[in-house]
Amino acid sequence: MAFDPAHMEQVREISAQIARTAGRLRPTITAGEVLDNHLELLHGSDGRICLESIGEPTRLKVATEEVGLAAPEFPTVNAVDSGTVDPIQFKNGLVVSFSHAAMAATPTDINLHRSRTMIATVHTANRTVDYTTDWRVFDDGHSRWRIVQTPRAPGAAAELAHELALSLAEIGHTLEHASTIDDLLIQDGPIYPRHLLPQESPTPGDSARARRLPRQAMRDAVRLVEQLARRNIPVVGFVKNPESRRIVRALEAAGVTGGWQTDAGFFTDLLAPDPQRGRRPTDILTFSSWFRIRAGPDGTMTAPGTNLDMERRLALSDYEVTFFVIYDPRMDLLYRVEAPYCVSKDPVLRERIQLQVLRSVAKQCGPPGVVGKADSLARISNAVRDDLTQRLARQFDTSVLRSYDEARWGWPRIDCFRELWYYNRVCLLETLHAVEASTSGDPEGEADTYSRIPDER
Repeated sequence: MAFDPAHMEQVREISAQIARTAGRLRPTITAGEVLDNHLELLHGSDGRICLESIGEPTRLKVATEEVGLAAPEFPTVNAVDSGTVDPIQFKNGLVVSFSHAAMAATPTDINLHRSRTMIATVHTANRTVDYTTDWRVFDDGHSRWRIVQTPRAPGAAAELAHELALSLAEIGHTLEHASTIDDLLIQDGPIYPRHLLPQESPTPGDSARARRLPRQAMRDAVRLVEQLARRNIPVVGFVKNPESRRIVRALEAAGVTGGWQTDAGFFTDLLAPDPQRGRRPTDILTFSSWFRIRAGPDGTMTAPGTNLDMERRLALSDYEVTFFVIYDPRMDLLYRVEAPYCVSKDPVLRERIQLQVLRSVAKQCGPPGVVGKADSLARISNAVRDDLTQRLARQFDTSVLRSYDEARWGWPRIDCFRELWYYNRVCLLETLHAVEASTSGDPEGEADTYSRIPDER
């Protein structure tokens, strides 16, 4: 066995030592104090304030049952999501990723649910060929697909192929069906393809790097915001796993120690209600007011000197990323809800969006139901992923470039599990039988160990 009682005792001692050291640490400030008095401390690397409250910064709560039973703020809601196949690296040098986008609606729209957009991205070191194709339709014209060759990105080919496939499929599918959106669009994830943006607000020396980044996905995202803004239809992004550290980094740069590793930790500390009799309350949701974010990739949308190589049809500030956060004590989870400033600058619309999303989270005990519906439509099963990988390898007349970790943990053949299970069972029964023989005074009994193990392979 990996851990015996002696090892576990040492783990407990190590844990106790860490706890004693942590207990001596005292944060210099609380999340509530930052929100109430010290937002001016939060500056990005370009000197701009990275977090600015829209209106008075507040923390609020709402009864779960009350908001869950409230009437919806928007009669119809659309959501878009995409399923992806992780980048596949082949021995012939190709890196291929695949994304499959679908849109869901509440109330249900069967024809809309049938439609799909599929994107395959290809990265290759061979510049003599171009894999890019035009759009091609299938399923009686309800769906379409294309192949896109990614820009060269030595050392980041897989990441770029994945992010570009996901963004082009999801945003492209939304643009294709924007006319079916009547009241509200919820994207599963941020409103802009954050991983395709420069990671900080650019300086003049960074402009060349910014121009080399893929632009089609960003242009599509901007055009979607503009198109829906012209029709007075709000678009929001529901981020299930907020991962940024922009606020925490700004606090660290200001010499503020609060003990938070991530922005999600900061907002969880801010919004988590005090336990009642040692337990989290389950009858409320807590949430924040709205904020503008002006640091990291989000800040590049409106940072001075940003070169995104595209025409802007709205005021520059209208593209700013704004957000509020929701904390659900039932699941001990934090969600971030984004919207461009062209949506959130209207105080009435801000409140309607908050109520709509809070209602959905209260009812679903998780992301809005229409987001889950889009997820189920777009999901790609493991069986399909495996089949696609095998088909591509055969057609490329090559094989997948595997790593040791994939061979160890991936287990491409179920036979491996069977053999491993049988081997471990043999070892266990052999040990038990040897113990039985030694205690019964039958030293010869262990000779027929294997005869007692039925071959169940």
